[in-house]
Amino acid sequence: MSIKNLLLVLPKPKISYEVSSPQFSWKEIEEKLSTSLPSDYKEFIEIYGSGRIDSFLSVFNPFSSIKRLNLLNQIEIHLDVFRNMSDLSRNSIPFPIFPEAFGLLSIGLDDNGNSLFWNTIGDPDNWKMILLHSRSPKFEKFDLNITEFLALILSKKIKSDIYPIDFPSKRPKFLPYSPNMFPQSVYM
Repeated sequence: MSIKNLLLVLPKPKISYEVSSPQFSWKEIEEKLSTSLPSDYKEFIEIYGSGRIDSFLSVFNPFSSIKRLNLLNQIEIHLDVFRNMSDLSRNSIPFPIFPEAFGLLSIGLDDNGNSLFWNTIGDPDNWKMILLHSRSPKFEKFDLNITEFLALILSKKIKSDIYPIDFPSKRPKFLPYSPNMFPQSVYM
């Protein structure tokens, strides 16, 4: 149901890139992660593919050939950073880090460096969203899955104190990214 609500506020792009891969299946990606992924997230990727929401927010895609959008690549980068932060100050991140039980698993990033995570408690279809501020220990927890979160934040039915006041725009758009939009250096 939540993907339908998201489609009402974030229209499907005319062209979607990297909605799947001949090299990897969802099953192989989940095996690499040692966990299943939420079904609404898979639907999101299969509909929207790689790109940015309202020229501000990127949801990582396991099929993306673009390093900064690839879920597997970004999980490693973000989790290493947060593990190091956690080692420096146990109070800086009040959550365990995936693959620890109930750990945060990176799912997206905005242009201000704020990170969007799943809180991996219970069944993946019940994982909730955590938004971590990039420049402070501030975080927000949303008892929503990824597509519910996006639908509500983009329709301004919920608010984030972390996101800037001009996000989202009045008519949010999804800007699809094709692999040939970027120089080779950003590829895996």
